[in-house]
Amino acid sequence: MATPHVAGVAALVLNANPTLTPPQVKLWLSIEYGESHWDLTNFLFGLPPDL
Repeated sequence: MATPHVAGVAALVLNANPTLTPPQVKLWLSIEYGESHWDLTNFLFGLPPDL
């Protein structure tokens, strides 16, 4: 379900930097929005923290 969102961000990146290659866009996306920015270790999907 995230594919259209990622494609849109990639299009905006390419619009701002039209000389980027696909690997460079992938690297930019992974640096800006990679897993290091998402800490889901304590995410309980709506459950109270004590459960």
